[in-house]
Amino acid sequence: MVTKRGAVRASILILVGTIIAGANYSIFAESASNPTTNLRPIVIATGIDPTTISALGADRGGFFKKNGLRVTIAPQPSGAAAIQVMLSGNADAAIAADIPGISAAAKGAQIQLVAEVSEASGWSAITVSGAIKTAADLAGKKVAVTPATGAQYFLQRYLQDQHVPISSLSLISSQFPESFAAFVTGQVDAFAAGEPWPTKAQSAVKGAHLLTSSAPYATNFAYVYATPTLTSDAPLIDALVKSLKEGNDWLAQDPTRTAQLAANEYKIDPDLAKQLISKMKYRASFRQAGIEAEKQVAQWLVDNKIIPTAPDWSKFLAPASMKRLYPSDSDYSR
Repeated sequence: MVTKRGAVRASILILVGTIIAGANYSIFAESASNPTTNLRPIVIATGIDPTTISALGADRGGFFKKNGLRVTIAPQPSGAAAIQVMLSGNADAAIAADIPGISAAAKGAQIQLVAEVSEASGWSAITVSGAIKTAADLAGKKVAVTPATGAQYFLQRYLQDQHVPISSLSLISSQFPESFAAFVTGQVDAFAAGEPWPTKAQSAVKGAHLLTSSAPYATNFAYVYATPTLTSDAPLIDALVKSLKEGNDWLAQDPTRTAQLAANEYKIDPDLAKQLISKMKYRASFRQAGIEAEKQVAQWLVDNKIIPTAPDWSKFLAPASMKRLYPSDSDYSR
């Protein structure tokens, strides 16, 4: 049964998330015309781009209700914000990228990684003006990047690979939207960011092009994170994981339908939505290779003094639900 306080909390989250995100979300909770009292309530905080659309797929496909859940989706302006909503006690789970989750766990937060839900190849890119043709051309140029993000991780790996000292760049710290705006107005010569900003920049600025995408250097993953209270409730976490897995299958079945869902929910151009969805793989897994990649990211965070130490992996990783439900997609072993 949902308490009055819980219902008010969920309503506030939906209102605040919608205002912040600027997106007209449809929150597909329990149908008012068919009230059910035995559905278990869960609040999931998510970002607002196609990498974190799994919860919407599960809801639109009816899989949450099918598996006995009444889910409130609380959209946030970023995955990092979604993690913070969960850690503040206003959500039971969150869908976000790797760095926000790793950073929170490394700083002692009660958070566990339950499953990978999406993979995007070439999601981040270095977008440059027409005069820049090679990595060496970035020396002395103003380059905008958001600190402690996958874009910064990829930018540094690319520069190392090309033997260009990062100190030779004039780095400007800004959030993705501000980096895009600075590039469009000519305040910076290049910027590193995740989609949709690279694609938008190429349309907005004559001669703008991608110096490189992140595909050879890093893969963008999105994960389901949950509180230990949720992961310790095996039937409940299994219902959530199963719903998201079935939602992912629903998303993957029809990319055109998924692109339309993204366009509608995130208020983005339909053609842009198609381009973004084409970069995506939706699947639920807990793979050894994926976790090894996470450990590399964690080491980069430590080396750059973004976190003091890597998280305690034995506490942070919670593969039990995926191993129970989908062992063939869960080859991770401690």
